[in-house]
Amino acid sequence: MKRNADTRIDQASASTLGERADVYSYPQFRPCSKWVGISPKEGIKLYTPSSANSSLTRNNITQEQIACPSKRSSCGRRRGSLVSIEVLRPLNHKRIGAELTIHYQFFDTLFGEMMAASTHRGVCFAQYFAKRSTALTALNAFFPQATVVASSSQHLVALQQYLQNQLLPESKVKLHLIATPFQLNVWQALLKIPLGQLATYSDIAEMIGQPKSARAVGSAIGKNPIALIIPCHRVIKANGDLGQYRWGKARKAAIINWEATHSSGAWRGEPCWSSAP
Repeated sequence: MKRNADTRIDQASASTLGERADVYSYPQFRPCSKWVGISPKEGIKLYTPSSANSSLTRNNITQEQIACPSKRSSCGRRRGSLVSIEVLRPLNHKRIGAELTIHYQFFDTLFGEMMAASTHRGVCFAQYFAKRSTALTALNAFFPQATVVASSSQHLVALQQYLQNQLLPESKVKLHLIATPFQLNVWQALLKIPLGQLATYSDIAEMIGQPKSARAVGSAIGKNPIALIIPCHRVIKANGDLGQYRWGKARKAAIINWEATHSSGAWRGEPCWSSAP
């Protein structure tokens, strides 16, 4: 997407955009246009470094806003309060998952197929992969001592319900994550960035009270195991560049564009979300 924004995006065909973005395939354009409210081509036009930088300037989240919830929108407060994080212990990698049963499912989303998994205490893994076999290998490596089974759970149902109503979610999502104290602070700060707004790595460092830790913040964000729910996609570079995203820069641009289009809360429609067999 950035490649198109940096060249002549207005001349790119729909099929070319689909091929380059690796997020949408051409047959998906029509239903996804109905869901998003604009065509993929129009959506990609929203992303340029200058437009991202403008959004960042207008919507900069400060430490004062985090400390004073009244200065944030009620929707932003409500979304954050619906997601809770509990740390999965021990942190010793060789023992991670010992005596745990991990339930997993695959879901189709507008931004690609997601694998989500949960323990008995919450969602522990929700990521995008090009191949299901790769996803399963990654999950087993993430929890080397766990028993991994393909089945649903109450936490996976809650996750799906949350994402089905992503603009005005009702379901509470419990997360059960492997995290250091620093990573936990960073991920909790990400939950406070409202839908449709952006922050920089330095902003997050300020939020957690460690203004000189922007580089470490970037590392913690890169290790976020929960796509979409913990919105690491809302963090970009100070110059307006999207920065890195473990699930692909094109996907990050697509998510940011979707949220920018619908952040007013006026849109109501049918989400392109279903349980994959």
